[in-house]
Amino acid sequence: MTKNVRSPTAGKRGPDDAAKAEAWARYYIGEAMGNQTKAAIMAGYAKCSARTVGHFMRRHPVAIKIIDEHRAWVSEHLKMTPERIAERLAAIATTTIADVGEVLEDGNYRIDMTLAQPHNLAAVSEIGSKETSGPDGSVIRETKLKLYNARDALRDLGVIHGMFRDGPADIQEVRLVIVRPDKETKRGK
Repeated sequence: MTKNVRSPTAGKRGPDDAAKAEAWARYYIGEAMGNQTKAAIMAGYAKCSARTVGHFMRRHPVAIKIIDEHRAWVSEHLKMTPERIAERLAAIATTTIADVGEVLEDGNYRIDMTLAQPHNLAAVSEIGSKETSGPDGSVIRETKLKLYNARDALRDLGVIHGMFRDGPADIQEVRLVIVRPDKETKRGK
């Protein structure tokens, strides 16, 4: 037996339907950051039906028009294409502090932006310095370097490339497992 699935907006065509689709689309491209369910909740739909509403709203003509116009504007004015976004996320995901500095013999870290490749600079979210006086009157210069969150960038890349069944909500736990070959395996025994 086939179950009929009805749109949550079925039978409610008219100005209200278009207004709700517009509100959903504005939240979808804005605060909800592409999350259909969150956009439905923000647009005033009940949490219990938000996932279904989001699914149908994504196909609503008014919502499609608003989303397409937004994407065209972003592409034209910000020169952001899907390829550029993926490249930027990849740079953020793979850049480490070793790419923008070095560990000194005494164990301290020294920022050296001359070591950075252009794509590494895309991963820097904040850099600044301040000078203070040491106990002996010497000048101590502290430099703060902050990189964008690599885990978020990896998750976003996974979503872009369809690596999760139901989106990033599929991720419950991330574990890093390092496997070292034992000595016998390395020698081929």
